[in-house]
Amino acid sequence: MIFDMTDYNSNIKSLVDFLDLTEEVISEFVFLESTDVIEFLKVFDIKDEKLLGKDIELVSLHSTTSIDNCHSINEKGIINLQDAVSQETPLQDYLENKGIQINLEEKYILFKGNKVDISKKAEGFSLTDEDEYKNRVIHKFYGDFQINGFLSHENILTYGGYTRDRPEILFDLARFLKDDKIELDWVKDKSNKHYIIKFKQPLNYYRYFTFEAEYEDSDYGITKDNLEYLPNEVIEAKVKKWVIQKSINILRYGVYELYSYVHPKVKIEPKDIIEIMTEQEYITKNK
Repeated sequence: MIFDMTDYNSNIKSLVDFLDLTEEVISEFVFLESTDVIEFLKVFDIKDEKLLGKDIELVSLHSTTSIDNCHSINEKGIINLQDAVSQETPLQDYLENKGIQINLEEKYILFKGNKVDISKKAEGFSLTDEDEYKNRVIHKFYGDFQINGFLSHENILTYGGYTRDRPEILFDLARFLKDDKIELDWVKDKSNKHYIIKFKQPLNYYRYFTFEAEYEDSDYGITKDNLEYLPNEVIEAKVKKWVIQKSINILRYGVYELYSYVHPKVKIEPKDIIEIMTEQEYITKNK
């Protein structure tokens, strides 16, 4: 089933469908008794076996800009940053027009004929701005290149990464290569538009820290260490309890910021894209 926490109504419907309870029963408990997932499951006698009985595809919102009206996204799906700069995409074309070629395998950037090394981060306590920008670029390409999104957000248009203006990597490359036009020409492009894309993925296609627990023996959510010794069924149950807990929080307190991180090698296939919204369409739906 699809579990959607991106807005209040979808959230309560998902909770109802997953737990086979009525909206009235859930709301009465959450508003009058408790917002704790363990108490909630205990009162309604919901065992791990029931949670494991339904597969979940969890919905995320992805903020991006496009200079081709999302044609490439409709064709290829949403792909990670490594693929976006290596395959035939509008971003790769844009970079090449700026004299930038990125060789991820051999770890260098060709910029206007000059070879710039990105094989190793700069180290030390007093890094120069140039070193800081280099480290950011290396981190983006080799550490944080997965598809990121939001399981919920009060208003994605306020997100501080400015993904409504340009791909984040253009900011980093502009600073690293000391050419502001790398970023600004995309921003000024008349065909540049901001889109919010709703997609779904199975729970195990998300990275563990999407569902990260505060401590290792938490009743819900998981830690990196948990992955090394807990059985898959226990991990799945703890993740689903995390989802229920966050869903309860949204029901009680309203939609708030929850990040999602897809596994690095996973792409969002076109069939898993639920909706592509313009800014205005997103604003209208979230009034």
